[in-house]
Amino acid sequence: MARPKRLDLQIYHCTCVEPLQKSSPKSLPVPHCSPPSTARSGGEVAAKRTNLSPSGADAGEDRLSALPDDILVLILLRLRTIAAAARTCVLSRRWRRIWTLLPELTFYLAPDYHHIREVLAAPEAPALRRIFVVTKDDAPNSVAVWLPLAARRLSGVLQYGNLQEEHEEEEEVVVDGAIPLPCLGNATAIVLDLGYSALTLPSSCTFTRLTELHLERVRFQGTCELGHIVSSLQCPCLRKLHIRQVRGVAKLTVHSESLLEMELWRLYGLQQLNIDAPVLNKLALRRCFVQNQEQAIANISAPQLLSLTWIDAYDPSYVHLGSLGQLQQLRPDLIVVYGNHHSGRNHEVLWLLQRFQVIHSLGIALGYPQLSPHSFFCVITPSKRTFFSYISMWWAKSARISEHNMVNVGFDSYQIKEDIGNFQYLMEDMTLLPHATFLTLYVMNKGHGFGASSFHVLRLCTGIIKLSLVLRPTCDSKGSLM
Repeated sequence: MARPKRLDLQIYHCTCVEPLQKSSPKSLPVPHCSPPSTARSGGEVAAKRTNLSPSGADAGEDRLSALPDDILVLILLRLRTIAAAARTCVLSRRWRRIWTLLPELTFYLAPDYHHIREVLAAPEAPALRRIFVVTKDDAPNSVAVWLPLAARRLSGVLQYGNLQEEHEEEEEVVVDGAIPLPCLGNATAIVLDLGYSALTLPSSCTFTRLTELHLERVRFQGTCELGHIVSSLQCPCLRKLHIRQVRGVAKLTVHSESLLEMELWRLYGLQQLNIDAPVLNKLALRRCFVQNQEQAIANISAPQLLSLTWIDAYDPSYVHLGSLGQLQQLRPDLIVVYGNHHSGRNHEVLWLLQRFQVIHSLGIALGYPQLSPHSFFCVITPSKRTFFSYISMWWAKSARISEHNMVNVGFDSYQIKEDIGNFQYLMEDMTLLPHATFLTLYVMNKGHGFGASSFHVLRLCTGIIKLSLVLRPTCDSKGSLM
């Protein structure tokens, strides 16, 4: 008699996760020094502290300044910012020029852009392997002053972020002026969070060494040639492309022979997406099409794709995914347990699931309407985060728990104000799921019983050998996870 197959079950009950706060740049890791071992005998500590105080002829000797330049540079790199490093010039003549030798510059909330420009324009300065700049409410013309200087000295990573006041995600923020992106031919990674400032792209430039490009809260004006910039002709070594909360890109066409990872999140107004990436392994599309009134078109050719996250509108008549015979991980959109049969939302998710017969690792999210503690109503006003926005935040954080998860997700916005008794049970529409080996089931029940819907999914996944159940019971009115 054959022994029954063993099922590995993991259950996570996720509690409140505080939202991330913008903080000062992280310093380089400092080697950990363990305290000397001690032996206690009769209540006394056997080890004694060594007297390190200088005495005699060596008392006035500056041994620190006698260290080689390379050692002093390593010390200054641990002072977090270039401002702190520059203040060491008052120690002695030996220290006056040390800060100018730093291969990494960090400007965190610099008082004005003149300070950044002066440091970058220092004569006989070495090439920089990293430039990290954080400003607050900075104007585009201020950034345009120092960015060309950074391009001349950079031979590594450029990170720039402009902190601004929080706005609703759907609210369009317009900042006057535009930042011209210089030719960063020696950059290996570019990370830009412009706070919805406009960005103009160079007409002819080859980013020879660029392997990673991250664009967030960027607004493109006029005809946007973003797809041409990130394709192989101008980025022959690009491996990772992340574009989040970007406006002004109606059509994105990417032809890349080197791209391995691609994430598109909230490309407002995107109408057409074309991807030709023969070695692409990981693709995540989140909330790019769902808000568009017109039917968006997507043509994706990625025969080596291993992981797909599709949290967006899906209609096989307009979305063509090509051959995905190598796919191993799939994360579709949220499945609503109670709702309206005529909404069509679940049907799009099921269309995508039914496209695949076998998936090694499958992630399914079940969502319930939120109940008011007084009237069993879901009370969500347009100015607040809606039901699916809550779940977007929940899954984006809880997805990190699963060892098989590769990307975070986001969901469309819905407004639910019907009595729970008027909702229809929608799980019966799900009659077929891909054959999966590993299943991660996310449940946000919001006070509802979730046994029936969960067991409905499990009945359709009879071949799983490992199940991860992630529970998110509720969230508060501000969208914080409980």
